[in-house]
Amino acid sequence: MGEDMLAGGEPGNLVARVRTHRQAVHAFIDAVAAERAAAMARMEGLHRLRLATIDLAGRLRRAIHREYPRAKGDPPAPVSDLLEWIARLEAMARRATTEAADLAAAGAALDERLASSLFANLFMEVPPMTVTETLKHEHRVIELVLGAIDREARKAAHGEPIDPGFFAQAIDFIRNFADKCHHGKEEGILFKAMAEKGVPVEGGPIGVMLGDHEEGRRFIRAAREALDRNDLRAVADSLTRYTALLRQHIMKEDNVLYPMAERVLSEAELDDLAERFEAVEREEMGEGTHERYHGLAHSLAGEPARR
Repeated sequence: MGEDMLAGGEPGNLVARVRTHRQAVHAFIDAVAAERAAAMARMEGLHRLRLATIDLAGRLRRAIHREYPRAKGDPPAPVSDLLEWIARLEAMARRATTEAADLAAAGAALDERLASSLFANLFMEVPPMTVTETLKHEHRVIELVLGAIDREARKAAHGEPIDPGFFAQAIDFIRNFADKCHHGKEEGILFKAMAEKGVPVEGGPIGVMLGDHEEGRRFIRAAREALDRNDLRAVADSLTRYTALLRQHIMKEDNVLYPMAERVLSEAELDDLAERFEAVEREEMGEGTHERYHGLAHSLAGEPARR
């Protein structure tokens, strides 16, 4: 009877309820972290606005006073209008300062929520993720870095200064986490298990994924070579091509390939793959490496790291 309840497809069965609970907990944690990241990003934007506004207002006011000293009387009407506009800019800067302070306080409060024992207790209740859930979670981590790359590439395209160290770290993340760890588990374990179950490789969905992996590696090699010769625009171009490729690749895996794996592989087989995944992370990547790259992803994205 117990086995029927676990294996059955009836609404309310234990497996479905456990998975629903796990998804809800992860969604809650992700939502709080996203709220924190959004608040910090807005605060950073307001801080930049404040500094830029104060600088612009100060430069304009000094220039006007040089051309129209107060001792010589009132300036022409257009100049007086410009001074009023400058005053409005300075008022905007003061409002930005106040709002930034409010957001800083909100960010601190969210930090406390993230550190709360509530999250640790909830996380303890969550059963281990399945193979496909693990891979999807890694996709979310990878997407953090893709977004950060696109952000920095836009700066490069507009001629803004870029830290070469960012690109070096992003390439390191892609090579070691996205490719060696994540794609390595797919190619060396999941895809082989699916092929053994009759899923075609050549001309099939697995072959498409493998082709994407190889194309992505070519983009990353080009980016690394461009970085070595300090051609940051070329780095940004290659990495932008990579992010466009990988976003489509991730969508295909999440919505097509992984559901296919869940259909063709039994629960016992999926559990075996999960153990093999853990062995890869432990023996090939090294203890703590997985967590370190998670932290790097959040750092590159400008978000607080999560457990």
